[in-house]
Amino acid sequence: MRLRPDELADLQQVMRTLDLHSLSDALREGLRLFSREATEVAAAQEIRDFY
Repeated sequence: MRLRPDELADLQQVMRTLDLHSLSDALREGLRLFSREATEVAAAQEIRDFY
C-alpha cells in the first residue's frame, strides 16, 4: 500500500500517540477498530430492522 506524505505523517503521529512500535502494530489496531465499528453498525441495523 502506498501512502501520500500527509497520510504517512498522520500515521506516524498516531503511532507515537498510541505508543505503537511498528506498522504491524498500527495495522492490527486499525483492524481491531474496523471490526468493532462493523459490529456496531450491524447491531444498529438489526435494531432498525426490528422497529
